[in-house]
This record gives sequence, structure tokens and C-alpha cells, in this order.
Amino acid sequence: MAKRTYGKGSAVYLAIAVVIMVVLEMTVFGTRPPQRQQQATITIEDEQPAPESIPEGEGALSRKPDFAPPRTLETIEPLLPGSTAYGEKFGPVLPPAWVRNAVPSNVPQGKPRVAVIIDDMGMDRKHTRAAITLPGPLTMAFLPYADDLPAQTGEARAEGHELLVHVPMAPVRNTEGAGPDVLTPEMTPEDFMAMLDKDLSAFSGYVGINNHMGSKMTQDRPGMERVMAELRARGLLFIDSRTINTSVAADEAAKAGIPYAVRDVFLDHEETYEAVAGTLAEVERKALKDGLAIAIGHPREETVKALREWLPTLEAKGIALVPVSAIVTAPPEGNPE
Repeated sequence: MAKRTYGKGSAVYLAIAVVIMVVLEMTVFGTRPPQRQQQATITIEDEQPAPESIPEGEGALSRKPDFAPPRTLETIEPLLPGSTAYGEKFGPVLPPAWVRNAVPSNVPQGKPRVAVIIDDMGMDRKHTRAAITLPGPLTMAFLPYADDLPAQTGEARAEGHELLVHVPMAPVRNTEGAGPDVLTPEMTPEDFMAMLDKDLSAFSGYVGINNHMGSKMTQDRPGMERVMAELRARGLLFIDSRTINTSVAADEAAKAGIPYAVRDVFLDHEETYEAVAGTLAEVERKALKDGLAIAIGHPREETVKALREWLPTLEAKGIALVPVSAIVTAPPEGNPE
């Protein structure tokens, strides 16, 4: 049998046929050639090495994450619950839990906002109760191992405050201070997720979580990736308490496409009225300068005293007190699940 050969003309016809088939596939079946994904530009504000950690649950101003997009009124307002853009995007679809459980916040567009989170709620009943009586809306982060949580969180919600689960996470030091039910990098994925589920089942009606301690855990990418995947599945937001400058928690939240924010100021690194008054003034300055500020304090006597005097002054200063759900960076595509 003679061997068949092809000349240059045949090769040209073959090439034309291939091109026609590709065009037909793209037009009829809707396929497109793969496109290179554009990489985001990362701006590093400070290349100096970050300190290893700050005291767990305390501190002052912290550096913004290098990876985080600018957190401004222009970036957070378009998709806030209740906005026109939010309604147009999600329509009648059931909104995620962080929206369903959010405290309504009707703030004029462009007005500076302050969110105040009170951590470590639920253990000291006397001081927890004192914090709940503060004028709100504040955001109350309850420890999942506290007693009688449905009643305590129900009281806080009835007073107009928003709720977070204050999830215990492993610190670099002071491991005893983290309490029970702590997430650690050494856990198996199965044990890790079982513990997270236990923490998230302690009470209901919350918008998301923030970390209790966690200077070790929030540096662990695999662990934080698991946390954010679970929060996304449940429609919850995340607040990075930022107990160490090398935290990757907010980075993983952004990658997972969930609403998130990072703490700006710790109020009671020093447990005196004068020190708390000074940090509240710093919160004020930041809100007026940048449009947004998130502060974290604790249900301590001097902190509650300073807040009780400071909170009623905000309106006259042109600053709105808001729940933390009104100050998070919402994902670009939303999260209606």
C-alpha cells in the first residue's frame, strides 16, 4: 500500500479547518480561551520587622495589614445591609447570617464611624452587666465557655447591642489565659473543626467572630483558612483582634470572600481611667481623619466608666457610633449563602 503524503497546500487547508472549528466552539458552546489572572498590586507600608507580639487582648494602635485593601467609607458603604446596591444585588434572596443578625445602622453617607467591641464578655457577670447597660449600639464579644450564654447574650441584644463569638485561639505565650476550647495549630483538621463548631454553637444571633488571644493561631495559614471557610459556609463575618502584627487572619478572610475588618485601637492596655480616656481620644482622631475606627475594650470598671462618659459626646463631634457590621469590608461579590 502506498504511503500517503501531504503537500504544503494540504497543510494550509488543515490549519484553516482547525481555526474554523475553534471559532465554532467559541460561538456555539460559549467557551473562551483561558485568560491570565491579573495579580493585585501589594503596597507595603512599613518594611521594618514587626514586634513578635503585644500583650494578648491588649495594646495600642497597630499597623494595618500589608495585604488589606484601603478601608474607607467609599469602599464599605456600597454593599452595606439596607443600601440600594445591596438590595439590587441580592434582591429577594435570603441574606447571610451576618446581615440577618446585624443591628440596623442608619448613618448618613460619608459620616465618620466608630465601632466599639467589648471583648471577654460573659465570665464576670457584674461587669458584663455594666457593659450591657452602656449606650449603644456596641458590639459584645462573648466567650463561648461562659455560663448561661443564651440569657446573657439575649439581654445584650435586647439592649440594642450586636453580638460576636469571642473564639479562643492559641497564643504564643500565656496559654492558660486562653481558657478552654482553644483552637491550636497542632490539632488535627477533624478536632479543629469539631472545636470550632462547639464554639459557634454556644449561643445564637451573632454576626460573626473575633479572636480571643490568638497570637500563635492567627499566624497559622492552614488553620485560618479552615476558620474562614467555615465562616463563609455559615454566612458570618470576621474581626481580627490583631494581637500580633504578623497575623494572617484578615488576609485569609479576604481570600475566602467574607466580610472582615481589623482592630485599630485597644482601649485598656493600661487599666486606668486616664489611660482609657487617652485611647478614646485616639479613636476619635482616627475616625475624623480616616472616616472609620474600630476599638476593642473589656468589661472593666475604668473602661466602662470612661465609655459611659465618652459615648454620648460622639454625635456632637460629628461621629456616628455603629455596630461592627456597619464598618466591615464586604466581599466584592457579596455572600448571599
